[in-house]
Amino acid sequence: MGMKKIIDRVRNDHDSFYKALLFIGTIAFIVFLLPREVSFKYEFQKNKAWHYDNLYAPFDVPILRNGEEIKSEKEKVISEKALYFKYNYEKKEEQVKLFDRLLDEELDAKNPAPATAGKQKKHEERIAVLKQYYFTLGEEIISNIYKKGLIELSDELDKLNDTVAFYVIKDNVVASAFYKEDVFTLKSAFEFAEKTLQKNIEEKEVLLPAIEKTLQKDAANIVFDNKKTQLVLANELSKLEVAAVGIISEGQSIIKRGDIVDKQKFDMLSSYKAKYVSQTLEQSKRLLVMLAQVILISVAIGGFFLYLFFFRRQIFNNNKHLVFLLLLVNIFVLATTVILHFDRLNVYLIPFCLIPIVVRSFFDTRTAFFSHIITLMIIGFMVPDSFTFVFSQFIAGIVAIFGFVNYRKRAQLFITSGLIFLTYSLIFFAVSLQQEGDLSHINSRNFTWFAMSAGFTMFAFPMIYAFEKMFGFISDITLLELSDTNNTLLRELSLKAPGTFQHSLQVANLAEAAIFKVGGNALLIRTAALYHDIGKMERPMYFIENQATGVNPHHELSTEESARIIINHVIQGIEIAKKHRVPEQIIDFIRTHHGTTRAEFFYRKALNEFPDEVIDEKLYTYPGPIPFSKESAVLMMADSVEAASRALKEITSEKIEQLVDRVINKQIEEQQFINADITLKEISQIKKMLKKMLMNIYHVRIEYPNA
Repeated sequence: MGMKKIIDRVRNDHDSFYKALLFIGTIAFIVFLLPREVSFKYEFQKNKAWHYDNLYAPFDVPILRNGEEIKSEKEKVISEKALYFKYNYEKKEEQVKLFDRLLDEELDAKNPAPATAGKQKKHEERIAVLKQYYFTLGEEIISNIYKKGLIELSDELDKLNDTVAFYVIKDNVVASAFYKEDVFTLKSAFEFAEKTLQKNIEEKEVLLPAIEKTLQKDAANIVFDNKKTQLVLANELSKLEVAAVGIISEGQSIIKRGDIVDKQKFDMLSSYKAKYVSQTLEQSKRLLVMLAQVILISVAIGGFFLYLFFFRRQIFNNNKHLVFLLLLVNIFVLATTVILHFDRLNVYLIPFCLIPIVVRSFFDTRTAFFSHIITLMIIGFMVPDSFTFVFSQFIAGIVAIFGFVNYRKRAQLFITSGLIFLTYSLIFFAVSLQQEGDLSHINSRNFTWFAMSAGFTMFAFPMIYAFEKMFGFISDITLLELSDTNNTLLRELSLKAPGTFQHSLQVANLAEAAIFKVGGNALLIRTAALYHDIGKMERPMYFIENQATGVNPHHELSTEESARIIINHVIQGIEIAKKHRVPEQIIDFIRTHHGTTRAEFFYRKALNEFPDEVIDEKLYTYPGPIPFSKESAVLMMADSVEAASRALKEITSEKIEQLVDRVINKQIEEQQFINADITLKEISQIKKMLKKMLMNIYHVRIEYPNA
């Protein structure tokens, strides 16, 4: 019986259980990713005072060299590494044989054989004498080149200047250091040959082509030995890995209260911290650490849920929205875990500013900011120097939000990306200067990470698009595309129902001005206003704003038929919008822009025509629903007062004020705004703005009685 009650409760309250499952699942996933290690309970920075009690070593602590110093020294060793080359004794003989063959070809080309057989022998004897002479001269030049050494050209060698030595291995023994000027390159070897032969033009013409072909890329007898070079480099780097430069004995003072954390104290504290957090925990302690992590993450995620519950109930009630926000948090926690597993990568590579930008694209600024803060709080448990990390990401997130708010131009994201990079750089520069007190110790490589992170912010566009399709959201980018009056649907509206199109433009202007006054999504309401009457395209002539000829087809219809046609423009508008794949958020405005009000003109006409009959009010009432957001409520007000103002025969400020008050007060009486997040104070501000905006509108329209 007890199990049945539980099942019935789950069935009847499945939404609450789904939210609980999301809550627990998110906590479990994040805790699974967190490292199982004790957290160091002290925060310290260079050149800052130690505000805690005196600290003594609870165990022997090896003093480790500063990781940044080791890294810097490694980079220096790599940049100044010694280059090793092998000496090839056989290369000279190989190239001399090649020269001999090339010389034959050169002499044959320049001294063709005679046509008569009688002169053949004399020609061969002459060529033999010439070859011996040229060969002896050319061999001497090649021998001198190889005696000095012909070195292989390489990128490594090009990096060396003339004062940096390299080493040549002969017979497995490293010879004395060589410099670039001590050996020939292919270019200098050819120049040497050309200079030797410059006094005799005939010898030069024969020998230089053969020598040039001999001294090709693979002709070097001093060849780069990458294996030996890397072996020596690895040996030099391994010496730097011996990080311990001293020891803090158990019970020895590490730092006293009020002491300044200088370089020596900083290294001692860093070594103690490394030893402290690297201790192997017993199983019972691991469970306690896990319990602490569960509590901390539960508090963070719980705070996020409470914010949504009390201040963004519409988001909280929509499970799809909850899944999106929690998924975004989990993605960046997972990305942080992955990056921290690679020593060569930096956590600042992750574009955390994407969080507020992406969230702001679909929700309000406060929700974007809160999502960013919650994510940073959680990741703060994982990253080193958590205060600096959270502080810099916090400020960069604010810059990202304000840089991307009211997105209108493509350049806006590029500018925001540049501002994010500048923010990171300024904060890092200031913090480093505060800690080190010296510009020379600032690690310039971090600026590369900042630039890459800011560059990755450009992925906001594909991320926004992907989430938009996955969760059915609508972003500012999509709204901008939809509000283009040259798109297919709005173009069709302007052609089929030009009066309605002009009315929609006027409503868009009124609604946008009003929502700016009370706060809301101006781009959303403007776009919705352009589409709210698209149903009138089906039968445009039945709506007064499109009756340019003065012919009114309602004169041939009963009041019920006329009311049905007028009311059906809402249903037909929904169908047209769905056919053209207009987002559901815009379709909601089509549904609600008349709420559950009546087609008042035809209802009053029916009462006058049939005073003795009972008129079915439902036949003259829009199907609704009533507005359920501030934006949809404002659109309803703007649409009603714009339509009613066209019927004014005399345009004065007094008439307009009376009209706006009468129309909106009636909507309040009919409880059209009870589901919308809008106050009476805001409605009063909207009235003032609409009155101001309507002063310059002059159109003729049938006056709706008691409208």
